[in-house]
Amino acid sequence: MLQPALTLAFDSSGVNSGNTDAASWGLARRDECITVPALLLMRFHMRTWCEKFEMRPREVKVIRSYIYASCTSCRKTDAWLKDSGADYVSRDYFRDRFSRDELTRILNDARLPVRDVLSTRSKVYKDNQSEIDGLSDDALLGRMIDEPTLLRRPIVIGAGGAIVGHNPKRLEALVLGDDD
Repeated sequence: MLQPALTLAFDSSGVNSGNTDAASWGLARRDECITVPALLLMRFHMRTWCEKFEMRPREVKVIRSYIYASCTSCRKTDAWLKDSGADYVSRDYFRDRFSRDELTRILNDARLPVRDVLSTRSKVYKDNQSEIDGLSDDALLGRMIDEPTLLRRPIVIGAGGAIVGHNPKRLEALVLGDDD
């Protein structure tokens, strides 16, 4: 297999970091880094080399987590994601409520039907079960916007799919990018 002729980046200890982002090199001392014009030239040559051998840059996978801060499962999931070192963003949707369009987009992106995220253990559902069960998906979505306790939580979405509820094995697969 062919190897690139250029070494892309070195940190101050001289170890190859493999990072092509100049800002992350901490361009503090000129003797510890490659100059910006040299970096641009290297990026051009690396891009050409990658195109020639049909290589594509790896996508950065950002995981989105929708939580309720008072929920034990949500706190466990948030702690798990933090400990894993995954690149993720978390949103407490009780404090920062969803709009109808936003929740629709999130569920569509995750390929989740509205009824799959219905929390049948919530007090609101138990008190109004017959009414809620008779709602259309559109009406149920509206009810979830008004009453976020009707949403199962946490909802975690990544490139490998979506997870509803705390599930460490599925979280690991999502973070590692396994499709299983």
